[in-house]
Amino acid sequence: MAYEKTDTVSIWPYVGIYMLVTFLVSLALIALAIIFPSFIALTGKIPISG
Repeated sequence: MAYEKTDTVSIWPYVGIYMLVTFLVSLALIALAIIFPSFIALTGKIPISG
C-alpha cells in the first residue's frame, strides 16, 4: 500500500485577506459616519444633538 503525502492547505493567506477586508470596511464605515453624521443617528446607537 503506497503512502500518499497530502498537501496541507494554508489558511493564513485567507486570514490576512479577511483581516484586510474587515479593516477596510471598518474604515469605510467610519469615513461614511464622518461625512454623513446623520447616518449614525439612523442606527439609534449614538444620540447626536443638532
